[in-house]
Amino acid sequence: MARQTGIEFTSQVTRRHGEVFAKLVLADVRRTEIPSAALGLTGVMSWPDEPDDDAPEKLRFSRIADEILIRTFDEMEKPLREAFVRIAGEVIGRERDRSK
Repeated sequence: MARQTGIEFTSQVTRRHGEVFAKLVLADVRRTEIPSAALGLTGVMSWPDEPDDDAPEKLRFSRIADEILIRTFDEMEKPLREAFVRIAGEVIGRERDRSK
């Protein structure tokens, strides 16, 4: 790392940096209720009006929702990684140039 104005910057933002960022962000978000709540608010499916929690339609709903969320998160990792590498590289490069 090169030291610039009291802040140390990496010499280059790499794909590995982006992988770490994307994996950790997505893993942390997955552990919250945010994805399920967001899916519910889209209105693409409605929760079955069944009194039994183990009703086949409720289990089917959960299976479908899980697949949508899993596949969506899988698709998000690459663009998130690439955006991080590009943006962090731009910002750090700008800040490095500013301190010259």
